[in-house]
Amino acid sequence: MKLLGLVCIVLAGALAGLAASGRLRREAGQCERLIGLVGEMESSIRYRGTPVQELLQSLAGTDFSFPGRISARMAPDMPLPVLWREAVAADAQVPACTRQVLCTLGETLGTTDTAGALAALALCREGLSQAARESRERYARQGRMFRALGLLGGAMAALLLL
Repeated sequence: MKLLGLVCIVLAGALAGLAASGRLRREAGQCERLIGLVGEMESSIRYRGTPVQELLQSLAGTDFSFPGRISARMAPDMPLPVLWREAVAADAQVPACTRQVLCTLGETLGTTDTAGALAALALCREGLSQAARESRERYARQGRMFRALGLLGGAMAALLLL
């Protein structure tokens, strides 16, 4: 019975390491999905000339909740940059490393012509690509460390209880 408890402690440590590693992997995946979202926005503006409010409504069903929050609260008396910043900050799916890049996009989107919007989206996509690269590197560097530390921490705790 004691052996079963020790095995459970080792497994708990290993699972904690896997969970920490998984958070890093999810962050990299979320950055990639944001790049796709910005690319979709860029295509919609370039080829269909979609207005910002209509664009945000069409993106409301994506993995991220901020487009839907913005389109639901859009009003003539509420400036888009303020709504954008609040919605991005409230969206738990948006990684922290990408929030500033997205907030910068919100400052210019809807306030410029089509060429300005496309330039802002291209700049945002570039910033998100950099954040995605950094997230992948962080996962490659720290993911293995978290898994090993979790397993070794569980083993150490089991040895101390032995």
